[in-house]
Amino acid sequence: MRNIFILLLLVSTGFVAARAQSRSQLRRMANQVATAYSLGELRGLDTKHLRRGSVRLTIENTNIDPEFEHYRFRSFSALGRWIRKQERDGFPLKVTWPLVGCRNGTCVFFRDGGILHNQNYLTRVRYGYRNKRLYVRGIQLLVG
Repeated sequence: MRNIFILLLLVSTGFVAARAQSRSQLRRMANQVATAYSLGELRGLDTKHLRRGSVRLTIENTNIDPEFEHYRFRSFSALGRWIRKQERDGFPLKVTWPLVGCRNGTCVFFRDGGILHNQNYLTRVRYGYRNKRLYVRGIQLLVG
């Protein structure tokens, strides 16, 4: 009986440690994407192998139709080039809020108060797992 209790204790401890590791891994990945976006260095994410297939960009427009636009890019480098082509004289600025948390395939960034004109806000990073490997499925931006 004592051996079964010890075995159950070890298994549950291992499960909790694995979940904590995956949460910290998620937070680290989301923060890497946010930092790369705000610095305009998305191409650096290609070397970290954070994507599987294409990356989907969803743009939420606040003042024009269509409300949502969707694009697909083969790499983070291509996504970064496209974002740079949309800029005129350094605008819109790329802004990231603090990470709130990750669950159900989405990491959400803090969104409180109003937004400013000529700024693009990173609001969500969508992720997935394939063969125990974490990857980025898409990014969502809010256009002010």
